[in-house]
Amino acid sequence: MKHGLPEDVAPAARASAFSPLRHRLFRTIWAALLASNLGIWIQTVAAGWLMTSLASSADMVALVQTATALPGLLFSLPGGLLADWWDRRNALLVSQALLFAGALLLAVLDGAGGMTPWMLLSLIFITGAGAALRLPAYQAALGDMVPARDVPQAVALGAVAYNLARAAGPALGGLVVAVSGVFAAFVVGAALNVVLCLVLLAWKPERPVSDLPREPFGRALAGGFLYLRQSRPVLVTMAHCAVFTTFASALWALLPLIAKADAPDTPSRYGLLLACMGAGATLGAVGFSRLRDLISGPGCVAGGFVAFALGTFLPTASQSLWLQLPGLVLAGAAWMITLTSFNLMVQFSSAAWIRARTLALYYISMHAGIAFGSWISGLTADWIGLGPALLAAALALVAALGLFPYLRLPQHEAGDLAPIDDLPPSRLAPGVDPGRDPVIIHVAYEVAPEDAGAFRQAMSDIRRIRCRDGARRWMLAQDAARPDCWIESFETGSWVEDLRRQRRMTMSDRQTFLRARSFHRGQGKPRIDRWIRRDRA
Repeated sequence: MKHGLPEDVAPAARASAFSPLRHRLFRTIWAALLASNLGIWIQTVAAGWLMTSLASSADMVALVQTATALPGLLFSLPGGLLADWWDRRNALLVSQALLFAGALLLAVLDGAGGMTPWMLLSLIFITGAGAALRLPAYQAALGDMVPARDVPQAVALGAVAYNLARAAGPALGGLVVAVSGVFAAFVVGAALNVVLCLVLLAWKPERPVSDLPREPFGRALAGGFLYLRQSRPVLVTMAHCAVFTTFASALWALLPLIAKADAPDTPSRYGLLLACMGAGATLGAVGFSRLRDLISGPGCVAGGFVAFALGTFLPTASQSLWLQLPGLVLAGAAWMITLTSFNLMVQFSSAAWIRARTLALYYISMHAGIAFGSWISGLTADWIGLGPALLAAALALVAALGLFPYLRLPQHEAGDLAPIDDLPPSRLAPGVDPGRDPVIIHVAYEVAPEDAGAFRQAMSDIRRIRCRDGARRWMLAQDAARPDCWIESFETGSWVEDLRRQRRMTMSDRQTFLRARSFHRGQGKPRIDRWIRRDRA
């Protein structure tokens, strides 16, 4: 299944985690992505350290993390929409070019001596915007780089690239800042980010051909929210993610102050602390597949909450590196395992045609939590002190476990989200021009009176599927004169929109439809009529 995550490839993903690297295109882009992520972390370390010199307040230092995360809140959905709607290679190229431009301006302005606190935050915001646009586009493009059976492994390797950079980048950034200064770190960051631009310029992917016109931009944007509204598993996952990142971001945002409090004149200490979190995240990525075999998805998330809370508390308990470093490794592993669990839950709850947009909405919840939590943690540290602020964040993570019985997370396992490929095509009579007029669909059922209650319950699930895939004005009506006769009615925007809606139904939906149709007592299948509205001038 192209761009999908069918169940039968999941075992292969665990048996051969590095199989996507056999493909030259993926290997090249993956290496360039690793270089870009290294550049981002190097400039993040440099920006955090520079801000401690430009501004002394904790909230301004914490705003560096906010400026990095806030673009994910604003630009993830446009990035996902472009990936679903536009040429994926071009979407990746535009986002990476924006990221490189921001990185280059950081070096130019710092070298010219014109950097101010708000200018620094603005340029970090620009690079963050490029990264936010790139993330869903990269995820959606994986199916263009590797065969479908290798897509899950490719997703995991993307996380490995990010966390290898998280492990090595901060230490390298701290070293460059300590030896050559902030300007040199910004130059290195810009140089590493131009590599992916060059690789994408050389990539000439095959463009998919569809017999349907491209969905209008506004309708495609709205489609992401419509799908989300009807998908409780994705909504619940986003809620838990927002809670986790809100409180967990305190450690990331205040880490420069922890380093500066322990060693005021040693920027490499900050890089070392970040590197420990990155190393823990890498360990979490490597061991995640095995952990999935032992613990359920919700169990991985609950354990991640507790482990990150412990990792947040330990750096406040002592200034000794022997206690701080293991705590940060634990926190990094918990961060990786928890967010990867959320990512898989969203992917396995989303059909292929909308997956980039639902992932983008998930990233919005993640970055919203990071941006808000980073800002609040800075204000809290100014108010009650660094140690108490981190302790409060750790306690809040543990208290958040109380949400689990009420907002039940989905499992990691995927349903069959491949489109139904044997639906009979809709037919137009000769000479009928559907134009752009709305289409009204009627589905007629004959249901025994004693089955009416169960039938209505089954049809509520049908309503969710119809509305999720683009239907509107859905209704279910019973004939007053013949109570065994029922009509399901809904509308789509045009004939083309109805064809697009039909192609969005998945194999998992088939069982829902079969259950509803099992109540039909008439001859053959329920009758389906399509009417084209003609009351518009």
